[in-house]
Amino acid sequence: MPDFVEDPIETLRQNWWINPFWEDDVHEVADIMGADHVLFGSDWPHIEGMPNPLDYVTELKAFSDSDRKKILLDNVSALNELRPAR
Repeated sequence: MPDFVEDPIETLRQNWWINPFWEDDVHEVADIMGADHVLFGSDWPHIEGMPNPLDYVTELKAFSDSDRKKILLDNVSALNELRPAR
């Protein structure tokens, strides 16, 4: 794309994190966005949430231990890290 310094889709991937709904294919989301941009959130007790949010962990069995830790903990921790004002 000649008018952009960087590919807009790559810019989106670098600056967007996603918490897929429990019925979404988390593996497909990770393939598109990268496991480092996938978050776990239960949305409990809202009607859209899972009755037992820990059941979601079984959906992550095919991921490496490292990617599973990113999805369940590291990604959201990094987003919530306090950073100095610019």
